[in-house]
Amino acid sequence: MTGIPNGAAGTTLCVDFDATLFPWAELEDDSPPIPGAVDFMLKAKERGYRIVIFTSRLSPTWIIEQYGEYELPVEFNRQKRIVAERLRKHGIPFDDLTSEKVPARYYIDDRAIEFKGDWHAVAERIW
Repeated sequence: MTGIPNGAAGTTLCVDFDATLFPWAELEDDSPPIPGAVDFMLKAKERGYRIVIFTSRLSPTWIIEQYGEYELPVEFNRQKRIVAERLRKHGIPFDDLTSEKVPARYYIDDRAIEFKGDWHAVAERIW
């Protein structure tokens, strides 16, 4: 693997599910992936990346807020199954699904602001 450092973080690519791979919609929505997403993900896999899909839909905090604490185990498993099925249906490779920020070389997310050591630049982007 040219250009990818050794170790789990160096070979891991974390990609957000909503508004990055698929348009934001109800989870059961069957919209196709955002143009270019499938090709990019296939190329990333060919280049040796371990692909982790992350989504707040699997976050215990989000699930409890939406469905209540009692529904956490059932909703977590249901939502994880739906996310995996949508990825497989559209041929998007992945190695894991999570709601956590795992060690990774890159994070691809529609809401991210890259920090390059300058808080003033971050403030300009936010306010």
